Amino acid sequence: MEEAPAKRLKILYVGTDQTTIDQYQESGLFDVITMPNGLAAIYWLTDNTFRLFDFDKDTGIAPVYEETKEIDAILCESRIPGMKGLDFYQKIKLHKLYLKVPFILLAIFYEDNIKEEALDAGIDDCYKQGYYPQRLHSRILFLQKLKAEYVPKPIEAMIDQNLDAFKTPFLKRIFDIVVALFSLVFLSPIMILTILAIRLESKGKVYYLSKRVGANYKIFDFYKFRSMYFDADKRLKDVAHMNQYMTDTVEEKCAACEKLPEGEFCSPPVVETITVRGK
Repeated sequence: MEEAPAKRLKILYVGTDQTTIDQYQESGLFDVITMPNGLAAIYWLTDNTFRLFDFDKDTGIAPVYEETKEIDAILCESRIPGMKGLDFYQKIKLHKLYLKVPFILLAIFYEDNIKEEALDAGIDDCYKQGYYPQRLHSRILFLQKLKAEYVPKPIEAMIDQNLDAFKTPFLKRIFDIVVALFSLVFLSPIMILTILAIRLESKGKVYYLSKRVGANYKIFDFYKFRSMYFDADKRLKDVAHMNQYMTDTVEEKCAACEKLPEGEFCSPPVVETITVRGK
C-alpha cells in the first residue's frame, strides 16, 4: 500500500532568509506565507487593524484582535529587521494573538543561550535556520495536538482549589499492620540476637533514630539497628590517617623562610624565562 501524502501545513514565515523559505516551500510539506519583519506580520495577522501604540501603560491592558487567519504554525527568525524574534513573540503574546498556534523560533546558531531564553519566554521550540522540513513538519503536528489538549487554568482558581490529602485505603492499612505484626513475631529471635551482638560489641543504644518524610509530606521517626560506634562522628580524627584518598601535606616554605618577614626569602627566587623567536 502506498503511504498517504503528508498533510500540507500553512505556515507564516517571518524573516528574510530566502534559502530557508525556498527549502520549506519546495519540500511539498508547507504552504509558506512570508513577512519580512515582525510589524508587517502583526498587521497581516490583524487584517491591518493593529494600532502600534494602543496599549494602556497604567492598567497594562492591551486590545485583543480577532483571529481570522487560518495558519498551522508561525516560524520566526531570531534576527529580523525592526525587532528581534523574541520581541515579536512577546508582542503577539501581549495581544493574545494565535496563542493556540505553535510558535517556533529559528536561529542562525545558538548564540547567547538563545534557546534557553526562547523556552523561558514561552516559545514552543527553537531550531537552527534550515532545519529538516520533514522533522519540522512532524514537530508542528505534535505541537498542534499538544496545544489543543492543553487547557490552562487561571492562577486564582488554582489557589482556591482544595487539594485532598492522600489517604491510605482501609484494607491496605489493615494488611500492612497484620503483615508487620507477623514479621515482628517471626523475626523476634533474630532481632534479639542482633541486639545482644550490638550491645556486646560497643556501648550505647542498640537502635538509631532518623527522620523520614512520608505521605502528605509528614515527617515521622524511623528506627533501625545501630551499625556504627556510638558517637562515631567524634572519632573521625582517630581514623583519618587510614584515609587512602588523603594527600600528603606539601610545605610551600622552608624552615628558614618561615622565620623571615612576609615577602622575604632565604635565597633569590628562581624565575624561568621563555624566549619566543620569530620564524
